[in-house]
Amino acid sequence: MKNKSVLLSLVVLLTGAAPTAWSDRPWYQDYEEALDRLKRGDARGAILLLEKTLRTGPDPGPQRPTYGMHFMDFFPYLHLARAYLQMGQCDRAQEFLERSARLDRLPPDLQATELRPLSQQIQAQWIPPAKTPAPPAARPAESPPAEKEAPASQPSAPSPTQPKGPATEAPPVGPSVPPTRRPVPAAVLQTAWRAYLRGDYDGAYRVLQDARRQYELDDTAYFILGCSRAARYFREGGADGRLLDEARRYLRQARQLPPELQKRLALFISPKILALYGEHRRAGGGE
Repeated sequence: MKNKSVLLSLVVLLTGAAPTAWSDRPWYQDYEEALDRLKRGDARGAILLLEKTLRTGPDPGPQRPTYGMHFMDFFPYLHLARAYLQMGQCDRAQEFLERSARLDRLPPDLQATELRPLSQQIQAQWIPPAKTPAPPAARPAESPPAEKEAPASQPSAPSPTQPKGPATEAPPVGPSVPPTRRPVPAAVLQTAWRAYLRGDYDGAYRVLQDARRQYELDDTAYFILGCSRAARYFREGGADGRLLDEARRYLRQARQLPPELQKRLALFISPKILALYGEHRRAGGGE
């Protein structure tokens, strides 16, 4: 019985001491476990540990000292973005991706292999809504035209066989100019963006060209059209000048992009295309 009491006391002692040891462990052990949880799909657990490392660890950056002569890359904001994307919270994922671009001190090669692909994944799932212009005022054409409600004192309308004089001819029922088309829906822009981010530049172009038959394209739509043509131009080695001319024409029409989109352009649009877009803005064709 004495031996059992001693063993039970040891178990209670060790059990009580475990949480303290867990909470006091080094930041790099929390960081390693956070990355492991992220791989296993436990995004919520990874977020708790990554937030803890931000309080207990060094400034983010490459090759941070851990123990002895050991070093570790420490990019907590990048992995927080991954965790929130895994949870489907694209707005939070984008927020931490932007923090990573500012604070994680990612080397240029990792910006290309880690930051940009993650940005493309976020944008493929969530595109900030474009500014939608106010819908046009309701036209009275939906109600019966006033001409059809003739007063009782007016003579009855002539039969089809009787010619109408110019003084009594009724105006046409339809409007004299085409009605204002509806703005392009956000779902159409999302479809085009997803095609573009997959590298299907012609697919993105076709989506918007089909949409313009029914909808009024906005600045974001013209920007995607211009990027699609420019991306093809650069991918094909700059051999087809017609693609470049078309890209410039569309980019020139993208005068004012939504602020949410402007802040994220560098994350998922190539520097060459951004430079091309910047030419038109500096020339006065943009904002």
